[in-house]
Amino acid sequence: MSKDLQLVLTFTAGAVIITGLLGALVLQAIRRRSLLTSIVVAAVVPVAAVSAAVALNVNRMVISAHDSTVVSVALALSTVLAVALSFALGRRVASGSRDIAHALRG
Repeated sequence: MSKDLQLVLTFTAGAVIITGLLGALVLQAIRRRSLLTSIVVAAVVPVAAVSAAVALNVNRMVISAHDSTVVSVALALSTVLAVALSFALGRRVASGSRDIAHALRG
């Protein structure tokens, strides 16, 4: 295995592990908040992990400034859209959860 590939694997694994641990801490801290909040955090953490890994690796690559900017802009936009999507889908799940709880009680 080449040294470059080893570095990519190391940076990627590190970014994912650190992001995952931080996400777990956030979930622990918000455990008494709404289900929607937990769903959004749980959906955003993997997106953040991928974003961090890509950002770290792009900065280490020998590519043009333009190409690096294109990747960064696409990454930023997709991250923002993923957060919005997780919120929208999370609301549907939380609403369904409330409906089930209401039906079981009454």
